[in-house]
Amino acid sequence: RGNGIRLSSISRRYREFTELHAQMLRFSQPFKVPHMPPKKFFGRTNPSFVKKRQHELQTFLDKLFSLMILHPNADTAWRLLCLFLAVDQSRLKIPEAIINRNITNGSGMSVGDS
Repeated sequence: RGNGIRLSSISRRYREFTELHAQMLRFSQPFKVPHMPPKKFFGRTNPSFVKKRQHELQTFLDKLFSLMILHPNADTAWRLLCLFLAVDQSRLKIPEAIINRNITNGSGMSVGDS
């Protein structure tokens, strides 16, 4: 992209998202942690379900990131998210444009296609 923001994707299993969610809840955050999409026991390999679940998990990440932008001093939340995304927190720099933009435009974070 021409705006200086580099996008990348990583693959995570549903279980890893639930672990992130549990950790966010375990350590008190200065914001209400978004809900996770419900677990499904049957039909999990159906391609339409996989696509829907991917969208729901992306929405979860977008909401979480948007809340965290509003609370840049939520150190525990940032550390947990960096661990989840396999990002070195010391190198994480949130561009001023993202911090100052309208939150409803999305986060720029992406759930991988696999």
